[in-house]
Amino acid sequence: MKSKGNTRKGYTQAILNLKTGKLFAGEILLVAIFIGIYFASWFGFGVILLTLIVFSYLQNTGFILAVVLSCFWSALAAANACIFQGIDFFQESLFQSVLILFSSPASCVLGIIFFILGLQFHLTGIEWARDTLDPIGRNMPKIPFFTNK
Repeated sequence: MKSKGNTRKGYTQAILNLKTGKLFAGEILLVAIFIGIYFASWFGFGVILLTLIVFSYLQNTGFILAVVLSCFWSALAAANACIFQGIDFFQESLFQSVLILFSSPASCVLGIIFFILGLQFHLTGIEWARDTLDPIGRNMPKIPFFTNK
């Protein structure tokens, strides 16, 4: 009975990783495209894309990447709450904008919910990226820091 439950959990996790992994790859691609367009540089696009792919493969940087991207999701949800409440959060400094962005209870609650959902989404997407990139990491042992042990 126990192995049946473990098999079902593993299958469910694999399906979740596959679905969120594709969305995570799309999100990484959109970030790289946005930065490439902003700096009007193909090299900027390529460097950011490769950097985000490598960061998602490595253990420590993958978690940091997931937290940073989830913070953006949180800020987006809080901004939507502020827009619906008529709160102007555009200020002179970024710090003041963030303080005003999370000043209402609705923006705080939505920010926390979207941060948690985004973190789950990004961590499962990173698992998919690691599964996809694992053959490259195992077959290139001479690249420093590019092993996922």
